[in-house]
Amino acid sequence: MTRALFVLIPIMSGVLPSPSATPARPPITNIANFVVKTDNLDEARRFYSGVLGYDEVFRHRRTISGRAEISVFKVNDHQYIEVAPRLERPSDDKLIQIGFETADARKLRDYLAGKGVSVPSRVSKDSDGNYSFVVKDPEEHSIEFVEYLEGSLQSKYRGKGI
Repeated sequence: MTRALFVLIPIMSGVLPSPSATPARPPITNIANFVVKTDNLDEARRFYSGVLGYDEVFRHRRTISGRAEISVFKVNDHQYIEVAPRLERPSDDKLIQIGFETADARKLRDYLAGKGVSVPSRVSKDSDGNYSFVVKDPEEHSIEFVEYLEGSLQSKYRGKGI
């Protein structure tokens, strides 16, 4: 009984966090990517590769791009520009998604859930081989949180190019 009191007194007085407290937020270390729509992929390639000098390192599909294949340009080992050829009208919002890199996607999901953010029920590996999940910001833009993993598409291009 005395031992239980020694545990409960600090929790009740706020000295120790209670088991139901929101977990600490894992670090968000970088802007990982942004995904935009274009109506002219060749022009986008000329700009991102020819003008800015970023290598197009791979292409992939994401649920956010529908049937369109996304071209991925490497800014550095942790940041990518992704371009989807699916802009229908020049007046459409060109931003599809912005992504942030985190040290621990699963713990960040738990943290956001504790703050009342609508999150997926679990975090699993995405099609690139990283842990990631997507939430909506107040303007309904998709916000991705990604934890880059060894063996992912991005890890294959670390130290190469730019």
